[in-house]
Amino acid sequence: MAKIEPSAFLVNMAKGIVHEEVLIEALSDHQIAGACPDVFEAEPFSQASWLRALLNVILAPYTAGGSWRRETARKTGFLFPSSIRQARSGEMPANMLNRDTWKAWR
Repeated sequence: MAKIEPSAFLVNMAKGIVHEEVLIEALSDHQIAGACPDVFEAEPFSQASWLRALLNVILAPYTAGGSWRRETARKTGFLFPSSIRQARSGEMPANMLNRDTWKAWR
């Protein structure tokens, strides 16, 4: 994490690459701007994980490695980056599910 710029958002779509403890520490200390993990060390993802409490984290569904139909992959390819752009510009992402957390995240 030390080599990642402080303004960077880490998008993790591969299991075993990012250690969650190290990621949580980097996010808590603002060593990186944010993260959007798509996979987690333990599946199903723990309700007690600190990643759920951090405001600079966007939790993504486990979809990166799935077998999709072409249309689903195309839509996700547009929705995912546009949601991050919207959030970074202070706009609530159009497809945000837990809208009650938006105020705290900003």
